[in-house]
Amino acid sequence: MPPSLHLGPLALSTSYLVTLAAFFVGSAVAAWLAKRAGVDLSKHTWRIGAVALLVARLAFVWRYRAVYAEAPWDVLNIRDGGWDAQAGLVAAWVYALVLMHKQVLWRKAVLAGMVVASALWAGGTLALMGNTQQAPALPAISLPSLSAGMQPVSLASFKGKPVLINLWATWCAPCVAELPTLNQLAKDRDGSLKVLTISQDMPPADKVAGFLKARGADRLEPWIDPDGELTVQYKVTVLPTTIYYNADGREVWRYVGGHDWSNAETAKMLEEK
Repeated sequence: MPPSLHLGPLALSTSYLVTLAAFFVGSAVAAWLAKRAGVDLSKHTWRIGAVALLVARLAFVWRYRAVYAEAPWDVLNIRDGGWDAQAGLVAAWVYALVLMHKQVLWRKAVLAGMVVASALWAGGTLALMGNTQQAPALPAISLPSLSAGMQPVSLASFKGKPVLINLWATWCAPCVAELPTLNQLAKDRDGSLKVLTISQDMPPADKVAGFLKARGADRLEPWIDPDGELTVQYKVTVLPTTIYYNADGREVWRYVGGHDWSNAETAKMLEEK
């Protein structure tokens, strides 16, 4: 998972920072070239950014439309980290091409700005993928489990078999969308893999159990993290975030975002040691 920049209580995913940096550097390049050509592109560069942001959000919402249909207002809840970067980039290029078609004087500046921004975003994204931070072992953090009568249980106590920790929330659309496949995974690998779905919801805690029950997630225990300890431990800024530990309690990988945990790709991922 990409690391985060912490500014007091504010945590910003470095993937977001890379996107912002790419936009501002690209905009600066376009503005500089436009100024040399005697034109003003400032309002159009902001429009490109706005179009990209809007399309990125709408593409994400469309992908999880079945979940958002149950709670339409959650479309406005951007805490779920719901942005489709690729869709946003395509939208930005389409808007930029329209601008270049309309005004010949803008072409060089707009094209240069888009190429620089796209290159910086792609390069930064690849760099983050190659520099994933990993926690060395299962954290010695005790959390209450509703199925254990709210008695604290140490996560480190699960060492001895592979553990899949899934940080989620009831208000997170991709989290809710992947619950059925997590439940199926827990069923299929009962005894060989411990699946811990740990809610990041605010109290009351009993709503988590009811939420899981209402969705037929009978194999997922209602774990809660009332103080957000794991959010801090893993520097999480996007939900869902899933961390896989091997039987020795060592972290193998992290997966940020929704996923089908019942498919062949998952089986391959779980073979990693």
